[in-house]
Amino acid sequence: MGTLNLGSISLSSSGTTFANSAGSVTDAPAGSVVQSATTTATGSVAVNSSSVTASGLITTLTPRLSGSKFLTILSGVNAHSNKTSSDNHGTIYYMYVSVAGGDYANITSDVIQSHFVDGALGAWIDVPLTTTFLSTPTYTLGNTVAFQPHYARATNSSGTVYFHHTGHSAAASQVYNLTVLEIAS
Repeated sequence: MGTLNLGSISLSSSGTTFANSAGSVTDAPAGSVVQSATTTATGSVAVNSSSVTASGLITTLTPRLSGSKFLTILSGVNAHSNKTSSDNHGTIYYMYVSVAGGDYANITSDVIQSHFVDGALGAWIDVPLTTTFLSTPTYTLGNTVAFQPHYARATNSSGTVYFHHTGHSAAASQVYNLTVLEIAS
């Protein structure tokens, strides 16, 4: 049917035939997507806390190569601010990783995205949020690598904070997802 050329490596349409002396995915050139996984969810996710909180949206891969990079793509999320009924300025987003079932840890020393409204809105507002982040967690082949967004209140906020808000009936079944790409390095 067709052939995908990745540098000096060609993959046939069957997805299993390799050419140009490439024997397996381990021969993929740097920058090639080796595999992907996506987790999809619906419904509001919120907490009334000042702590960084796990979203519950977890995407797990077992890496096929050593030293891979991972591109996380969080999309379809409704970031929320409500300055009328509470002092909710917005949300701060983090990306955490767990290797081999261990504790989750922030993959950066800071946030990966934030949403903040300063001043009166007159009502609440939802803002579409999509964020990507490239990371290189340390793992051993055979380990699972699980990614999970975390979230917290924006500065000077109080009350309920939302990872994803479904404030109107049309958004109640809105899908949001976390996709993770393993990239050969």
